Amino acid sequence: MALTRATPTSSARLYGEIERIDDGRMPIMEICRRVGAAAERRGLTRQSYEQVRAHVHAIRRLRRVSRAEILVDVTLRTRPPSALHGELIEPPLKREEGRRRR
Repeated sequence: MALTRATPTSSARLYGEIERIDDGRMPIMEICRRVGAAAERRGLTRQSYEQVRAHVHAIRRLRRVSRAEILVDVTLRTRPPSALHGELIEPPLKREEGRRRR
C-alpha cells in the first residue's frame, strides 16, 4: 500500500468535487476516498480526512432547511405538507445527538 500526501490547505477545485459528490447520505469516509481519487487524477494533493469532514459538515449545514422555512412554505402552499415528514419523524435534536456519538 502506497502512502499518499495530504495537506490541510484548502483547494477550491476539490471542495467543488465534495459538493458535487455529497448527497447528504453518503458516509464521509467514502466521500474522502472519492475526492482523494479525483485529486490524484488531477495531480493535486489529497485533502486530509479532517479537511474533507469539516467541508462536508459545512455543506450539509448550509443545505439544511429550517422547520420555520418549511412551515412558511407549507402555509403559503409552495411546498406540500409532506415536506414536514422528515422533521416530524426524526427531529433535529435526535439527529444532532446521533452525530455526536462515535
